[in-house]
Amino acid sequence: MQTTNEEQDTHRAQTTPNPLESFAKELNPAQWLEEGNRLFHHGEFDEAILAFNNANDDYMETVAMAYKLREVARDIPVSVARRRREAFLSAACSLEYCGKTARSAEEERTHYAAAARCYAEINRHQDVVRALKLANMFTEAASYYFDNNLIDKAVSVIKKPEAQVDPHTTKCIKDVARLSYQGSKDIE
Repeated sequence: MQTTNEEQDTHRAQTTPNPLESFAKELNPAQWLEEGNRLFHHGEFDEAILAFNNANDDYMETVAMAYKLREVARDIPVSVARRRREAFLSAACSLEYCGKTARSAEEERTHYAAAARCYAEINRHQDVVRALKLANMFTEAASYYFDNNLIDKAVSVIKKPEAQVDPHTTKCIKDVARLSYQGSKDIE
């Protein structure tokens, strides 16, 4: 009986080993983790997700997925406002989750700051500042409010005792607030 080209192709596909399979079998979890980190730092998020999965590192797989979501959101044209907004919101929420589950203070700060930038893309001012505060980036939080002409909110950040806002930013906000409040002493 003669086989068709399709049957021959199927048989060849089943018997011909995938060249990546032999490569994959040669790596141990530590090597997959190293490869995942390399791919992640080069912005190759899809490949990093696979590598972290092979390394059995759920945390880093989640981190790579969150940054992939941010990349997808950035690629959506501004003209598709609703889809872009939903994509950035999804990325920001995923990045916040990564911040909550971070393995170090540096990673926590990085993920919350990335979440804040996603929120900024869609003008969610309160969420930007909340994420910046979670990252202990009080100067950036006050500056964000100030740059968006939300002087009262900028003042509320610099007045908080736990907020460590640099002196120059604090002075700029106070000076503008004084002019805005026409000399009120309420900002001291």
